[in-house]
Amino acid sequence: MNNQYIRPNQLAKMLGITASALKMRRLRGTDPYAYEIINGKVYYEWESLPESVRVNTCLLYTSDAADE
Repeated sequence: MNNQYIRPNQLAKMLGITASALKMRRLRGTDPYAYEIINGKVYYEWESLPESVRVNTCLLYTSDAADE
């Protein structure tokens, strides 16, 4: 089973904000999107993003990213 993720810089570009703004949302606990930290890197869960954001967005596919 593959999990689907998007990196913060990709999401920020789609939202028209900076990756730093996303980081501040995570730190403040106000980020509306689900994310995971895998091997010290942040990955947003594709399915948690609204359809409007998911359209025309490149995905990062991982099968077991925690084991890499």
